[in-house]
Amino acid sequence: SKGTKPYFTVSGDDNEVSFNTFQNKTDEGQMLSIQGPGGDRMAKRTWIHHNYFYNFPPKANNCSAIQIGLSGKSMDSAFCIVEYNLFIKCAGENEGAICNKACNNIYRFNTFGEGTEELSLRHGNKCEVYGNFFISSTGLRFSGDDHKIYSNYFNGCKEAIVCTNGDGEVKEG
Repeated sequence: SKGTKPYFTVSGDDNEVSFNTFQNKTDEGQMLSIQGPGGDRMAKRTWIHHNYFYNFPPKANNCSAIQIGLSGKSMDSAFCIVEYNLFIKCAGENEGAICNKACNNIYRFNTFGEGTEELSLRHGNKCEVYGNFFISSTGLRFSGDDHKIYSNYFNGCKEAIVCTNGDGEVKEG
């Protein structure tokens, strides 16, 4: 596809995205985008597991293999679980693997491999990141409040872990 559209968008509650291959996307837009029904409300309880994300080379804005939320929805809870996914050569922008912009999501047991940019908790609070493997990738970047990040493995990563204050508060003042 050409333009800025995602390969796949989830806008409703209680969905499962599993056992897929997302590959060879060359234009702007995410491979998988989790949004919501409109306004500032997020789609709830999406379970993303056992997917393969491969070869996403563009270095443009909005180029993450998975994006959950938007800045304007980032204080709403999505309750997504993202687990057992493999990311290889997902460059995208600096948030090439996963861009989190919602609250209360879990990222566990994923592998971020060679040529993959970071898992980014860019906006939102109260996410958990554990049991992931970051191998020759950029690593993990986070901002926000009340995250739990533990038991991850980093090897050969460019920065490994970056803690930042992001662009300031989105809705909390």
